[in-house]
Amino acid sequence: MRAGTKWTQIPLALVVTSVLALASCGGGGSSDAREALTDSAAKHLVISETEWEADESKLKIKGTGTRGESVSVYDADSGSLLGTTDVNRQNEWQLSLQKLVSVPCRVRIESGDGSRAEAIAEAPNCTVAASDNRDRDDHDRDDHDRDDDDDGEETSPAPNPGDMAGSQFQIFAANDLGMHCMDEDFSVFSILPPFNTLQAQVLRKGGEPALLDASQVEVRYSAVADASGSINTTSAGKTNFWDYVQSLFDASPAVDVGLTGAKMPSNTNGPQSFANFEADHKRYVAQGIPITPWDDNGQHNSYPLFRIEAVDKASGLVLSSLDTVVPVSEEMACADCHNSGREAADAPTAARYGQAIAWSTNANPGVQYKENILLLHDVKHGTFLFDNQPVLCADCHYSPALDLAGAGPQGVQRSIPFLSFAIHERHGETLAGQIPGAGDTAIVAGRGINTCYNCHPGQSTQCFRGAMANADLVCQDCHGGMLAVAGTYPLSSGRVRQPWIDLPKCQSCHTGDVLNHQGNRVVSRLAYRADDPAASPLLASNKRFAEADIGLYRNSAGHGGMDCTACHGSPHAIWPNADPHANDNVAAQQIQGYSGTITECGSCHTNGALSLTLNGPHGLHNVDDPRWTEDHGDFYERNPNSCRNCHGSNLEGTRLSRTAADRIFLTDEDGGPDNTISLAQGTNVSCTLCHERP
Repeated sequence: MRAGTKWTQIPLALVVTSVLALASCGGGGSSDAREALTDSAAKHLVISETEWEADESKLKIKGTGTRGESVSVYDADSGSLLGTTDVNRQNEWQLSLQKLVSVPCRVRIESGDGSRAEAIAEAPNCTVAASDNRDRDDHDRDDHDRDDDDDGEETSPAPNPGDMAGSQFQIFAANDLGMHCMDEDFSVFSILPPFNTLQAQVLRKGGEPALLDASQVEVRYSAVADASGSINTTSAGKTNFWDYVQSLFDASPAVDVGLTGAKMPSNTNGPQSFANFEADHKRYVAQGIPITPWDDNGQHNSYPLFRIEAVDKASGLVLSSLDTVVPVSEEMACADCHNSGREAADAPTAARYGQAIAWSTNANPGVQYKENILLLHDVKHGTFLFDNQPVLCADCHYSPALDLAGAGPQGVQRSIPFLSFAIHERHGETLAGQIPGAGDTAIVAGRGINTCYNCHPGQSTQCFRGAMANADLVCQDCHGGMLAVAGTYPLSSGRVRQPWIDLPKCQSCHTGDVLNHQGNRVVSRLAYRADDPAASPLLASNKRFAEADIGLYRNSAGHGGMDCTACHGSPHAIWPNADPHANDNVAAQQIQGYSGTITECGSCHTNGALSLTLNGPHGLHNVDDPRWTEDHGDFYERNPNSCRNCHGSNLEGTRLSRTAADRIFLTDEDGGPDNTISLAQGTNVSCTLCHERP
């Protein structure tokens, strides 16, 4: 029922009597009356069977409805369209779906007559409450459609969820960083705790979609198995963090509870709510989830999946869900240099400081390198860290990542380098502490991903992945070298570079469109001037692809307030991941059916409800819309440059006009035998694919 509609109970006997009277009107009943009765029965949209046939990897759905009507089948939780079919002459319909990216737990069926929802029998990795098995109808449900209780009393069906009835929804979610690092061991020292953060937005679809807020929707997270069967519900027994959390962080959360109170969604804790809602972003935030990179079977998995659900507060129904990567890694390669006997923990190193150092003999390599680092720190700086384990590095070396209150450096932190500066500068200098020269290299020398993977995750984890990695970029193309990250050189503004704040920008490489961009490429491969040792991020004059000048990508929004990460993915893991089976790609596949930037208008807009426009994200026009194929010439005649901006100065097709997926277009020009033209994914769309240039 719509909001404000009163649910009226009508005695079942009266309904039956009225129908019989209609059927018998005029002595045996007229043909018009009989046809009206038949049509009324046919309009009762029904799902008679839903089943996942595992042996054939096939989803089978069938039911009844009004003959001639089209029936659309959606994943009831994610809102993704699964397929369409028509009701036949016998008022029956059925659909068999194969090669699904993921098997839905529930489906929603829609036609011109209404909608129904049903759980999928035998669907894998699904736990469906009994209440989820009932029909979830929209406001078109007939008032006389009701069930009888076992005691014979008549009951009316539960009303639909407030003003959410008849709507479609899509939830978007992403990790804020693309990878969270944590210590493998906390008994010696700690750089980062288990602390993963997710951000989500909930959209009501339509011609003009609207972001929902915390008064309307609750957002929850729970663990879900990926395609390999790996699932991560708990961190209990997987880390010694809770053994040392009091000493390190002066806090005492229970096992499976993080520093901010966020919990793992274990069998004991159950699904967890996103605790924060940022009204200015209309964004839900779950901060500090204490997940580790080991699944419940003890297998290493740095890309576990959580199911993020939007729940209507009025009814408790799940409006949309999305399976999102919660990336985490303990992979730091410090042992390569700092384990006993290696170049940073050997006799020559001790001799360099004029002392005999009893390097660690701990059998655990992860503990051994940490003890050696404390021993070396004590010798170099006159500290007593080794005797005061465990040590939180940020107690002395300020780290914005751990300053949740934003208080800035305090006490001793004001007089010594930030943690990021101390680590990057020391390893970017020579052994003698000098700027590297032609004959004297840095401690960590070289350029490329592997240089950064000496400390950051890593050869196995691959913190840097996604679209920019696919393009063969390396970390330094965006961040600069070790000494740039260390703030050794002032930025072009004259300020000292601030870790976690002065970061590369999208607009530094995506400087504009074909007709208006900086440099000799539409997309640059360097985010700063080649002669700038500080790697100051460039700012574009054409803001088509720009985030806020003073903001970060992960906090930027556009196109109706949508987070940039909602459509492009997490930093360091921008969609798509080159591995088609990567968990990183699952969310995009669920939203639009394929991996990559969210491009399909139907992901947010009700099909057919969006007028033809050039006001899409970054000036995008309607995607895969037959109306656009038919009428785009009018836009060209009004403003030819609006087309040339992406399709090229000669309309020859450029990287900005590539098809995001395989496309089939209807054309009245030189198409195939059925007047269609097929374009493979990645085709640079030019005018000449269908007709001559205008």
